[in-house]
Amino acid sequence: MRRLITDFARNLFAGLRLALLLPVSRWQFRPDLLQLTLLFLLSVALNLGYDLYLVWPDAQFSPTGLYYQSMLYLLFFASLILIAASGRDLAAALPLGVLVLAVAPTTFGVYTGVVHAVERFVPVVPPEFYTWLTPVYLIWYLIIVLRAIRLVLEPRAVMGAVLLVSFGAFNILPWYLLPPEPLWARTYPGTDEQPRSLDVERLFFQQDELLGQGTRGLLDHRPGVVDVYFIGVAGDAGEDVFMNEVQRAAKIFSRDFDATGRTLLLVNNHSTFEQLPLASKDNLQAALQGVARKMDPEEDILLLFLTSHGEEGQGLTLDLDDFRLAGITPRGLRAALDGSGIRYRVVIVSACFSGEFLDELRNSDSLVMTSARRDRSSFGCGHDGPYTYFGAAFFGTELPKDLSFVSAFERARDSLSAREEEEELTPSEPQLWVGSEIAPLLEQLTARLRARGQPPPAPVENAAEISLLPGPGPARCRWQADSGC
Repeated sequence: MRRLITDFARNLFAGLRLALLLPVSRWQFRPDLLQLTLLFLLSVALNLGYDLYLVWPDAQFSPTGLYYQSMLYLLFFASLILIAASGRDLAAALPLGVLVLAVAPTTFGVYTGVVHAVERFVPVVPPEFYTWLTPVYLIWYLIIVLRAIRLVLEPRAVMGAVLLVSFGAFNILPWYLLPPEPLWARTYPGTDEQPRSLDVERLFFQQDELLGQGTRGLLDHRPGVVDVYFIGVAGDAGEDVFMNEVQRAAKIFSRDFDATGRTLLLVNNHSTFEQLPLASKDNLQAALQGVARKMDPEEDILLLFLTSHGEEGQGLTLDLDDFRLAGITPRGLRAALDGSGIRYRVVIVSACFSGEFLDELRNSDSLVMTSARRDRSSFGCGHDGPYTYFGAAFFGTELPKDLSFVSAFERARDSLSAREEEEELTPSEPQLWVGSEIAPLLEQLTARLRARGQPPPAPVENAAEISLLPGPGPARCRWQADSGC
């Protein structure tokens, strides 16, 4: 046992030197089948333990995630065998595996340490940080793998490059070609998990009719008037809060933003299947095109509000109980908006990790608002109340006060921060972008609406469930034209 522990420690130390690009020899490693097994188990524990940490305590074991993780490791070992066979030394697969697995604690620690350090000490992390971090990490990792290949097989330069490309094809391409499935999935306390009857075939045949009725019934634009057209998307049928939130937001915009007759809802909920189109990717694209035909693209504003669960790196989830629909990704939403021809856009996304949408959607003609940073959860799902935490602060309390998206966002962010601090939650840090071209148009709209008379604040139903704490909260990022928050 002592020899086993000593050899394991030697492998980790040599792996540290290999990962940090320090001088190291193959003979500093102790490769054998038992050491390969221990290093493999350590790698699995790091990856899966971190996945569990990210969703704890709302974690549920995912069989699909087990298949996905197993496939990745099978591809990893297959790549080692292929590389060893290409070097005409099949036995080299074992020491090569030991060398590559021995660097896992170092690469894992550096990557996660950099992310957490930046998020802890940098007040506002620029989106470019995440854009560049992954490729930099992958380049570093491939350099490490190349060093391991040269230590074990001593190939010539061209052959070494070929072997490295083979390793990348087996181990890196799947990250981009296949949707990631963690072993631990996030659960949402309070959801109704009882199976309910659903006539899927009939439901989908109804969509063209329901969507056609909704778009044909919209009022045309008024020349010389900045009209607001509202599309609300409630993505998860398992929790009424999303449906409730878009319905209340639609009422606020109809009443306070002169959008009566210019609202359209896409909702996944059993109570609305016969009345409203589903919240699906295709329906959203068709809805945008239908609304665009009613608008003046040089004068009117689209208000698109999406609320659902969000998954990191995957965008917005759309669900009908056990039926998982294709989600709405930031890039897909950008393509749908651009394809519609709608120029001026106010896009509000309420979901975990919704900050990813800001990176993709921001331009000079858009205001983009998200309930959380791209790597943070937002709160308030998992119940049947009228709003999520962000929705209660923004729609339920602040927006009706002065009809300004920017000032309402700033006040809502501060009150939301105070609530999260009181409840000892990790700050969600809502984000805001205001483009230079849409800013004066929004000011013109606000001035016209205020001239009609200041409306009273909208009532917040079930105040005991969603009341916000008073106080300013910590100020973070103040918006500027063409700069994200």
